Amino acid sequence: MAGFETSTMLNVAAAHLRSGKHADAESLCRQVIQQNPDNWQAMYLLGRIVAADRQYDKAVGCFERVLALIPPSPELLLELGSTLYLAGRPVEAVPYLRDSVDKLGTYEAFRELGFALAAIGDHADAERFLLDALRMKPGCSASTVKLGEVLSMQGKSGAVIELYEKLIERDPDNPHSYAALIEYYLKQGEPVAALAVCDRCLNIKPAYNRALAYKCIALSEAGDEGGLHYLFDPDRYIQRIAAECPSSFGNIEDFNAYLAEYILARVQMKKDAPEYSTVNGWHSAFGGLFDNNPSLGKKMDEMNRKALDEYIVRMPDDPDHPAVRSRPSETRLISWAVVMDHLGHEKTHIHPKMWIGGVYYVQLPGDFDAQPVKDAGHIVFGQGPEEFHPLRKPSTVTLKPVEGDFVIFPGYFWHLTVPLQSREKRICVAHDLQSTKDWGA
Repeated sequence: MAGFETSTMLNVAAAHLRSGKHADAESLCRQVIQQNPDNWQAMYLLGRIVAADRQYDKAVGCFERVLALIPPSPELLLELGSTLYLAGRPVEAVPYLRDSVDKLGTYEAFRELGFALAAIGDHADAERFLLDALRMKPGCSASTVKLGEVLSMQGKSGAVIELYEKLIERDPDNPHSYAALIEYYLKQGEPVAALAVCDRCLNIKPAYNRALAYKCIALSEAGDEGGLHYLFDPDRYIQRIAAECPSSFGNIEDFNAYLAEYILARVQMKKDAPEYSTVNGWHSAFGGLFDNNPSLGKKMDEMNRKALDEYIVRMPDDPDHPAVRSRPSETRLISWAVVMDHLGHEKTHIHPKMWIGGVYYVQLPGDFDAQPVKDAGHIVFGQGPEEFHPLRKPSTVTLKPVEGDFVIFPGYFWHLTVPLQSREKRICVAHDLQSTKDWGA
């Protein structure tokens, strides 16, 4: 392979990485490496590509190979150390990151070393390096939040609150600035303080789903059953709606069988990808679910829209309720597929950008009703992350999935699924009705 051709391929691969075309970028790098296994530029770029896909152990292998091919640059040491930390190997990361701090002295080097030291429990040293990082870049929210966690582990409550209040003070109109302080108060069992910060945040952005979700937890923890029931009212705001079968199919069973076959055979999915809440299961990308069959996608979107329209008609006449008040004027529908088998489940989460949406059940295991664990494979609403519930057990609602049904709810409702016990597949299509403008998040 000529040098000019190799250089061109790597330039194109780098452009693909920047534009998010990771598979195309990886393919070009591997072609170069196949011709010349010692091409360190291709190996380095491959490491960056697989790291962008959160395949951190593979990325570590690439960077270690580069380290064996060329003298260690400070930038390479930083990249390797950062990736080792992301791979859950902070002990191995620390020596490389210390070298990068000594040789580079950049904000990124101090920050990454602080993160790795925090992960191994060296809180005093982590505090020192994170403070240095923040002196170089005072507005960095990631370093601020991590420093707050480190201070908290050392019992420095006053310092944590002061730090997070300064984060808000720097950008008071950004609702994300409030999240760290709310989470801190919840973890510390101070729901009244958390409620006050939630309300400050919601005064800035009433449709901020994260603050609404945190407020539900804070109300539960504070024992305010009336306030919680108003915000989280399953009877009024969680609805089961039967799908209307597309006219081109004889019945909903035929449609579901066709849809299940399409999802299993033609949709690219990731197994246990860390960017998704799915455990022991496969998750497709957000959007683009029906790129390989636009006709089927149109039918699915029509079904979704009809169910969502029915949900909207059923919504209570309560203009002050956040789920009603925050209705966006212009919307788009985003869909994705989830496939689970034995022990597959969803961790508790919300949909930050969703006004309303939910899930359509395509296929359930044949032995779904005979599973040995009660409610296995069911969806549960009202349970936030356990670390935010130190005082009280939250009130929850459990719904059984039914093939051909939608379950629709507001985006700020916490939900999870009970691990599936069957060894057959559970297939669903989730969907968000989102605003086309700045909203939620």
